Amino acid sequence: MKYNNLNIYKIILLKQFRSINSLPVLMRIKSEIFRLPFNKINHWMVVLAILVSNTTISAQTAAPANSFFLHPYKKNAIFSNKSQVGFMLKVQSSLSDRQRGSIALEIKNIDGKSVYHDNIGVFINPQGSYSKELDFGRIGLMPGAYSLFLNMTTNAGSSIGTFSFLVDPDKVAINQNRPADFNSFWEEAVKELYTINPNYQYKKRSDLSNSGWEVYEVSFQSLDNITIKSYLSIPNKKGHFPVTCMFCDYLTELKPQYEKERAVMSVNVRGVGLSKGIYKTDFSQYLNLDENNRKKFIYRGVYMDGYRSVDFLFKFATSLGLDSSKILLKGVGQGAGLCAAIGVLLPKAKGIIMERPLFVDVRSLIANAESTKVSNFPANAMMAYYNSHIYGMNKEVFLKNWEYFDPINFAPYISCPILYGFTYKSNQTPSICNHSFIGQLRNGSEDILLCTECADEMDTKFYGFQNTWINEVLNIP
Repeated sequence: MKYNNLNIYKIILLKQFRSINSLPVLMRIKSEIFRLPFNKINHWMVVLAILVSNTTISAQTAAPANSFFLHPYKKNAIFSNKSQVGFMLKVQSSLSDRQRGSIALEIKNIDGKSVYHDNIGVFINPQGSYSKELDFGRIGLMPGAYSLFLNMTTNAGSSIGTFSFLVDPDKVAINQNRPADFNSFWEEAVKELYTINPNYQYKKRSDLSNSGWEVYEVSFQSLDNITIKSYLSIPNKKGHFPVTCMFCDYLTELKPQYEKERAVMSVNVRGVGLSKGIYKTDFSQYLNLDENNRKKFIYRGVYMDGYRSVDFLFKFATSLGLDSSKILLKGVGQGAGLCAAIGVLLPKAKGIIMERPLFVDVRSLIANAESTKVSNFPANAMMAYYNSHIYGMNKEVFLKNWEYFDPINFAPYISCPILYGFTYKSNQTPSICNHSFIGQLRNGSEDILLCTECADEMDTKFYGFQNTWINEVLNIP
């Protein structure tokens, strides 16, 4: 078979592409193309077009050359004694070539300071694996939250992994970034809320009710005289029912929820679902709305929406057949952080469930995005906002304002039992943020569940445990 020049270029380039499977090398190939003599450019431009048209697809679909698997000695990577800190590391290769190189290990504390580093040699057979025990008990880590960074460099390229853990949580100091006027700030917000007539109302929604549940639409006036509307589903039988007060995730509308032995209030805070009202911001704008002024920041109103929702349940429990001594706060994402705040501002809840929290420990969230050079939502939206310098905004002003709303600053004052579930591979909340929050809890009645292989959802074990936990906390037979 006879090949023309263009076919030869294709064959050579595709052979290189399949063997290296590396974007940095592909970029070097592109650079070499533009160094060719002019008379060869025409042939190579065609090849370049082919390469560029396929690069995106290949980058998205190609499996990583090496995958890290870290299993902590202790459940949830929470070590109650510094001498127990350690992990079992496994690196799995997907390549058909042998690899030889090293893994650089580094441990950083919550302030981003390096407290330990080491290098270990590695050799991996084709599509093989490498395992090693990482025992850090001898290095004398102080109480606090830490991140372990792994950077593996071999003849096949580089692979990066991170994992966070907590040491001696009972001895971790209260967050030093908590504003001195934190308490008075929220006392003032609650006082302002009480100047507004709530005008509590509820009406039956026959279109949503059925033989098993009666559904009501609840409405009231909140801070800034914003109208908040939510759903309340109550089992259609005699009795006084425990209540789960559910708070919505970021810009995610909650519909009526149906539980056999519990009433459920599905709260949609301002800007969401029935409570969308005057807010017309897009996905990346909502979380930064008026962040330059903490007394006008949207989350000041959001937290007061949650406060008044729980207040409604206490005030109307008797008339609606609810048991006000058994109110559970539950939230996913944004709603999880809201549970922490309401559990402190209105400390009457029987328990709290926080699932995959969002906006927890924003300082660590931003620091992680800067150190790893990877910024997903919400870090990318936050960084874009303060880097725009709108209203004189900069990073430190942004972070200082967020300190008033960060759930980590409410954590030490949560007094009821708490179930906290998070995922190691979350693209939104790095595990260091979750461990920082957990390190601030002080009530001694927390259950922490970590899914090391999960990203956007918890595993079935969490939901099974959650049902048992709810029954025990709310004393439901």
